[in-house]
Order: sequence, then C-alpha cells, then structure tokens
Amino acid sequence: MARRDDGLLWLIPLLMLLVIFVWSVRFVFENIPGAAAFIALVSAGISAYLMYRERASVRGAAGLETRWTPFYWLGLTAAVLIGLSAIWYYLKKLRSP
Repeated sequence: MARRDDGLLWLIPLLMLLVIFVWSVRFVFENIPGAAAFIALVSAGISAYLMYRERASVRGAAGLETRWTPFYWLGLTAAVLIGLSAIWYYLKKLRSP
C-alpha cells in the first residue's frame, strides 16, 4: 500500500486505532452502544474500501506485477469482520433491556 502517493491511505491505521480506543473505553462501549457501533462500522467500511481501491488501482499499473497476498486478504477480512461485529453488537444491545 505504500507504493502510491495517495493522501487517504493513512486513514486505515488511524481508523483502526480509533476503533480499538472506542471499544476499549468502557463508558462509550456500555453507555453509548450506537456511537461505538457506528464508529466501528464506518471505520471498517472506509478501511476495506481503501484497501480494495488501492489494490485494484495498482493492478493495472505498467510494469508492476501484483498478487493478492494472504496479508491483503487477512486485512480485508478483518475490516469486514469488524463491521459485521459492530452490527451484531448494536442489534444485540437493542434487544436487551
């Protein structure tokens, strides 16, 4: 991901750190579940989109051989799973009294 000079790629680690921070703070996690789920869902979606967009755009570059490595799939899967877990957590909190 560091091959291109794209101003948005720095958002991926920043957003994932934000998710870790928000989900680690007990006050936000328990008292404002909608905010915690929203932050995780938006962060995961943006991260997955940026990873996919970067990988797809480098694929067509002249003279570069690219492969879909296991680390790419691991990162993309992790972002999607974070988003799905945020939805599951929020729906679980809505159903509980």
